[in-house]
Amino acid sequence: MLRKQLDKILIGAGCLLLAIALWLHYDGKVQQERLVADYNLLVANLADEEDEPAADPVPDSGAHSNVLAVLSIPKLDLIVAVQEGVDQHILNYALGHFPQTALPGEVGNFAVIGHRNYARGQFFNRLGEIDVGDEVIVKRASQEYVYQVTQTFIVTPDETSVLDATSGAEITLVTCAPPRRSTHRLIVKGVLVEQSGTNPTE
Repeated sequence: MLRKQLDKILIGAGCLLLAIALWLHYDGKVQQERLVADYNLLVANLADEEDEPAADPVPDSGAHSNVLAVLSIPKLDLIVAVQEGVDQHILNYALGHFPQTALPGEVGNFAVIGHRNYARGQFFNRLGEIDVGDEVIVKRASQEYVYQVTQTFIVTPDETSVLDATSGAEITLVTCAPPRRSTHRLIVKGVLVEQSGTNPTE
């Protein structure tokens, strides 16, 4: 009798955990889609303001106003918002920009971190599939920056030199390795090759 009750309790607990995981995944997806949509709307409103100086100011989008850019990796079918900061709440719903590193397109190291979790923060789950030569596209306001991947490698968590400033316009993507564990970090490095359709070296 006790065994049957225990079996039911364990099955119920398993179903509850599965339901929680599914809800967290759904919530993260909804929040991420909202962030990207809000950012695109904000950019569109700013463009309208430039055309019509007398228009009303863009309303503050509150918690979503700190979206810095939208990052996409065509090979991974990934489109995700990048927010300023690297605290856990940000990484639950977006990628995080290391505040002391360069901004998109700037000379220096534009460094971004993301999780590879089961539920929230799944945005870099497939980052290990990226290869040298693949593109990482970053859109900020009306500008688009295309970075080309130059190398991928694994480091220990205390190897912070990957965030150091660089002499050229570069990007660094950081996530845990192996997936869903924190023993090491997967690093993807790239260099800026295009800016709004123009070769930045010209």
